[in-house]
Amino acid sequence: MTMPPSPPCDRCGQPVVEAHYPDGRCPQRSRGARKAVTVIRAGVAVAAVGLVTATLTGAPGRPPTLVKASAEPAAGPTAWQLAHGRWVRMPPSPLKMCGNLAAWDGRELVVIQEPADGCPVGAAAYDPRENRWTTIAAPPLAKHQWAVAASGGGQVLLVVNSGSAYSWRPATGRWQRLGSLPAGQNSFAVAWTGRTFLVTRLYAWEDAGPVQAFVLAGRRWKRLPDLPQPQAGRIMGAPPIAFHGAVYVFPHVVVVHHTGQGAFYYSGYNEALRLTSAGWRQVRIGPGGPPSGLNLATVRGAILATGSSCQWECTVETGRAALLRPGSASSVIPLRPEPGVPDSSTFAAGARAIVFTYSEGIGGLPGFPQPPTGTCYVYDVATGKWQPGPTAPATPRIAGPAYWTRYGVVTLGETFGGGKVPALAHIGGWLLRPAGPRAARR
Repeated sequence: MTMPPSPPCDRCGQPVVEAHYPDGRCPQRSRGARKAVTVIRAGVAVAAVGLVTATLTGAPGRPPTLVKASAEPAAGPTAWQLAHGRWVRMPPSPLKMCGNLAAWDGRELVVIQEPADGCPVGAAAYDPRENRWTTIAAPPLAKHQWAVAASGGGQVLLVVNSGSAYSWRPATGRWQRLGSLPAGQNSFAVAWTGRTFLVTRLYAWEDAGPVQAFVLAGRRWKRLPDLPQPQAGRIMGAPPIAFHGAVYVFPHVVVVHHTGQGAFYYSGYNEALRLTSAGWRQVRIGPGGPPSGLNLATVRGAILATGSSCQWECTVETGRAALLRPGSASSVIPLRPEPGVPDSSTFAAGARAIVFTYSEGIGGLPGFPQPPTGTCYVYDVATGKWQPGPTAPATPRIAGPAYWTRYGVVTLGETFGGGKVPALAHIGGWLLRPAGPRAARR
């Protein structure tokens, strides 16, 4: 099917449907879209238990590929510890904070500044225990390149839109080049399975094609079966995640409906696919989750899905969040904090708790009631209840994305326009440090 032309992005000039990320938004325009495709938090700090193995035939003419899934939710503080914690100002960053990419390597939060908007490429590591930044080697990113990342097994994997891939290990202090993925106009998503990394690849936006999947074997990529194509529409996003010993992908399908005389409208929905020995198998997933812009993380007993209320292109949208249990009778449990659901980039999740902070309101029509900036809420996964957390300090900038670590929740600072405002160019951010002397050990 040929998709109708889409209006140009107001930041990068590309057609919205052909923008850099699967949900159609430009990374320079939407922080929520940026984090949604990164899938960093799905593998912030994981342990290998509950092993399940699937042997797949792979692409035609290739030997079988063994895929093992054993990832577990990230360890860290409880909901009570976070709700009774306190915000600590992070020191200035050695980087210009221009919408950076970040992932937890097991000891520190590795932050990567992609070369854009006058911000040179760079990298630094933040230690939440010591509240300290350290400059580290930068990955070899060229101008106009962007990347996605995931972490697990004591390393960070970086996949560049050009198909290049690099691995960072704190023990070596350098980026190791891995085998390349297919080149082209790519949009990747990546997740840690508990043993290795799995990548999905969307490509050739002008011509619909299959979504490819690859698994990292040593330093090279092995091809897995392509994702099945929907009966109508096309897949515009395919974030993967490991959950309960299995690997899942949640394709976002966009359908164009022609109403005559050149008029049309879009609708969208999400599917759930599970990797089995026979290939990708569709599993039941009910309504009520985010229709688009999925950002996935695991909590104890469920997948946290945050994203947008918009099915594809909307003039008004709000956030949406839900707990997913693919294949179960209660496959979707909507999360509805009383003030409303904020942007997905403000969420951070571990095994026992979910945290978010209202840094930009919740969207909606003009005049729609907005919670006070800095309001924080914590969700207890065991009890299924929300409780207020400590109010985040007011800051003279737009708050950046939030990341879970076993020592607290990091909200990175963010400045736009190439860091032209000196007071904001190197702003570090804030750390929600949990209460209790044993908080960081659990």
